Parts: sequence; C-alpha cells; structure tokens
Amino acid sequence: AQENRNHIWRHVQKLSGIVKLARHEVGALMLPPWNNAPEPDHERWLMVAASLEGIDPVLYPHGPGCRELFHDTISVPGNISCVSVSTVAAGHFRYVSGISLSTTSGHTLTLGYMRHDNEQESVHLNPSGLKGLNIAVGRSGIHGLQCVASSGQVGWLGRPEKAAITRRLGTGNRIESLRFGFDGFRLVSIAAVLRTNRRGDGSDDSGVASDDNDSTESVASRKLKNAAMWYPCVPPDAAQLNGEVFYPLKSYLGGFKPIFWTQFGGPDGVYLKHLTRISFCNSNRLVFEYDRVDIPDDCKAFGRADEARLDPRDQIHFDIDGPLNERIVKVTIRQKVQLREKGLCQTDGTLASFEVCLSKMIEKLGCSRAGANRIWMEQLTTNLGRHRFFDVNNEPEKGWKFEESEFVAKEGTHITGFYGAQYWFLGGLAAFGVITE
Repeated sequence: AQENRNHIWRHVQKLSGIVKLARHEVGALMLPPWNNAPEPDHERWLMVAASLEGIDPVLYPHGPGCRELFHDTISVPGNISCVSVSTVAAGHFRYVSGISLSTTSGHTLTLGYMRHDNEQESVHLNPSGLKGLNIAVGRSGIHGLQCVASSGQVGWLGRPEKAAITRRLGTGNRIESLRFGFDGFRLVSIAAVLRTNRRGDGSDDSGVASDDNDSTESVASRKLKNAAMWYPCVPPDAAQLNGEVFYPLKSYLGGFKPIFWTQFGGPDGVYLKHLTRISFCNSNRLVFEYDRVDIPDDCKAFGRADEARLDPRDQIHFDIDGPLNERIVKVTIRQKVQLREKGLCQTDGTLASFEVCLSKMIEKLGCSRAGANRIWMEQLTTNLGRHRFFDVNNEPEKGWKFEESEFVAKEGTHITGFYGAQYWFLGGLAAFGVITE
C-alpha cells in the first residue's frame, strides 16, 4: 500500500507546476495603450494554433489536442521594450503558460497564467519594439516564442526544440494587434493583425509579407517558407522550395499542418556525390544510404515509420551512382483528389504504392479513406538511363481526378532534399515537395 501511495505521489508532484499557476484576468474593458484592437473575426487576423477542438478538420487534420477556454485581445503599441513568458511542464513537454508585455513608458500587461519564480524568461527589445513573432507549436499547445524586432530576431522564450516552427506572424511590417487563446493552464493559440502597405510592398495574397527579397525564389515558395509550420525548423534561406509544384500549397499556409523536410544532399548538395542507394520502406519512409559513415543522421531518412513493424519484404531498394555523378534532375507528382459537387476535397491522404526507376522513379499513392486527397504518383528522373519498376496498386477509382505537376531542376541547381506531410492515422505520406539549391 505504501508503495502505491509513493507511486501516486510521484505522479502528483509532476502537477505542482500547474497548481502554482495564477491566471491574470484583464477584464472586458482594456485600458490604453492596449485597447482599440479590431474585432476577432476581422479578415486581417492571421492565426497560429495547436490542434484545437472544434476547428475545421481540413486545416487541423491531426484531431483535437487541446481546447481553447478563453482569449484576450490587445492592441500592440510600437514601444514594446520587454517580453516575458512563464512556462509549465506537462508530460514530456514544456509549454508557454502566460505572457507579459512592457513598454518604454512603463505600462505592463500580463495575460494568461504566470509564475513568479525561475520558470519565467524575458527578452528586451528596447529601442526597436516588437515587429513580429516566430512560434514553436505542437499538437497540444504553444511551446516557444521568438520575438522579431526591427534589428532582427532575438533569442527564443520557452522550449522550441521538439516543436514545429512557423514564421506566419514574424514576416510582416509590424504587429498591430494580438489575440492570445488559453486552455486551463497553457497558451494554445496566437492570432495577429499585421500592418500592411499598399500593393508593391512585398506582401502576397495570403496576407503574409515576406522579408526575403531574393528574386530567385518564387512567390509560392516564399509563402510556403514563411507561413507553413516546419519541423524541425524553417528551411534555410538557400533552400528553394519550388512551391509552384507543391499541389496542396494553399492548404498548408494555415491551420496546424506541420511539414517535415530532409536535405539528403546536404547543404549545397555536398553529399550527393556520396549517395549510393534510396530505399522505400513500408509506404511511408525513404531511407538514403551513402558510401561514407559520417553523413549526419538527419540527412538519412524522409518520413517516419514504426521500427517494430518494419518488414524487409515491404522495402523497395534501388541503387544510385552518386560517385559517378548520377543525380535526380526531374520530379513529376500526381495528386489524386476526390471530386465533389462543390469542388475538390482538400484533405490529405496516404501512400499506397511506389514505382521506382533510376531514369524515371515513380511513386503511386492512394487510400480508401473517403474524401481524401493523395499523391498517386511521384516520378523522379535521373541523368542516367537505368531504371527499375515496382507496381503495388495502380487501379484508378471512379469519382477521382488526377492533378499533375512536373519539376525539372534548372541548370546550375541540384535537387538536394524533399519535404512533405504525414499523418499518423493514415500512416503514409500525404504531400510531397522538392528542395533545390
């Protein structure tokens, strides 16, 4: 009996941080300089949120991970000098529980749940003020914030290490208003109104402005890099995302739909000459093999798979001669979408089949889940003529339509990586994109 009590007590102690939290209620009447925020349904609001309950499953396909119980909306003055957050541990993760903003004139506003101990972190922005916020977000809440000032980005507050990162609220001209949503002990959503200029300021149709003036990157790629959620981090500036051939692009500019990415060729393609084999495992992961052992682990796989359920019989291998300059130079992706009376369904599907040729590597994907989009075929072409074909399931289905996009690497560039999405409840890849440098 004593052992059981000790076991229960050890688990109860893990909740001590949550119990110590105190909610700061600001009331319905917000005082200057924090008042005059626009209405919550204003079309200029952009939101970053965890996988909230009761939200459109198209934008939040992972299922509810938390519930928003209340929110506070404020106007953001231009003289923010300090931002502080409190964090709290829950399970294996640490979340932002509350936030405090201070101005150079001495006004301070605290929202959410704050702790007055060593769990509070601060950054100072004086004299540049708060321009934007980069956010680390997981399925159950906000893990970290990075303030963007006129002088650039400052250090992270919270714990962004195991969360998806987005610059959706960090690339505008300046934040004018903020809306913070909370559940019972943590921050679960942040929405912002960004100051916008007239046409010609670099903003795009999504309302997300870009701080990247590199004319070699397309508007679609800048939208995707700035507005999507990326794991483990936002791809570097040198990585071109070629968003114009990423079919479900618009679906990934909002909601909670993290995109993961792998640069199998390494920075600037330095590992391409060592690539010797690509394997497709259990319909949801690509594994890359090299002729040297010191290649970083994060370059060696794309997608996740349950190691315990990996079956060698479900693995497709094909060799590629990187040392002799064999390279992937072309990618053709066919997205299979279900036709409906009101247009194409925009949810994502799973990988069902894969055809591979070294001259034409083809990946066919599909699923029986009603109302799902899926990549039906991905075709990769190398600059050599060898090929190998694997046919798993290429039967067409009534009521479905194919959308095809083709990408060819420009002269002087190399395909060095892939990015995409994968949902645990479907198992396979749902979206696929190409990285070049």
